[in-house]
Amino acid sequence: MFFGLLSMMNNINENKVELKMLDLDDKYVVVGKILGVQRNNINLNYEKDYLTITVRVNKVNSSRGYGSFFMVQTVNDVRKNFYVPNVDSKNITGKFENGNLVISLPKNILSIKNKVIVDVEDYDEQEKLE
Repeated sequence: MFFGLLSMMNNINENKVELKMLDLDDKYVVVGKILGVQRNNINLNYEKDYLTITVRVNKVNSSRGYGSFFMVQTVNDVRKNFYVPNVDSKNITGKFENGNLVISLPKNILSIKNKVIVDVEDYDEQEKLE
């Protein structure tokens, strides 16, 4: 009976939150799989170049045996932070469907213009360096 309770407690600590960030040319995208969580238990906060995703994971585990019944309910907050600089914070969007989370963070236009364009004047054969 005691060992069954210990086994339940060990299973409670397993968090099913997997997130990763992709850096694309015009935006950052955070994608992930979050199992067993309602949409209203996911909180996003973008502040000072950091995106913080907080997921409230509610778990109820029960065990029966030897004429007794144990039920353990836990609430864990899983927090993930991503450094995401130069984001147009007014246009951040997110979607959560069937356990899949996709957050799009568009970059500010200035951060996209990291490519240098050089104007070349007309080339004259006589001006070649020898």
